Amino acid sequence: MSAGERIGARNITLTQGAHEVGSDLSSVVELDIGVERPALFKEKGEAVLFGMAMGLAVGRKKEGGMTGFGQIEGLESGGLDLSSRIHLLGDEEEKLNPVRALSGYASWGLEHLREYYYAGTKYEISKVAQILSGPAILCSGCGAMISGDDSLEECPKCGILVG
Repeated sequence: MSAGERIGARNITLTQGAHEVGSDLSSVVELDIGVERPALFKEKGEAVLFGMAMGLAVGRKKEGGMTGFGQIEGLESGGLDLSSRIHLLGDEEEKLNPVRALSGYASWGLEHLREYYYAGTKYEISKVAQILSGPAILCSGCGAMISGDDSLEECPKCGILVG
């Protein structure tokens, strides 16, 4: 894939865990009899783009273990050409295969969201969105993605001071 070529819904591959999180985020979930949690994203592609943003924010991606899971609806980038961004910002390997790189960032982000920002039946999307609104770092103690705005901050997940 060359710079300027759009990433289509059929191109992206995810780890099994990331696929499950993306599906969960874009589905209405029955929490209890008669109680539903609305879908947090209109389509699975929107959840995948959110995962990509998480991975790109901290420069972390999954390597390997990714498989295609059919067409992912809603994988539109709002007019952004994601493959061109990788050609500008990525390393040489990422430039050779930007779709694989973006798949890795999305898989890392979605799995990280489930591991650190899922409380039983609820994803803490607003906390992650707040973190993504500024610089993001990973906690050296537990690995959770946290805001890097402050010089010294207490990790909300493990309580150690980071910065």
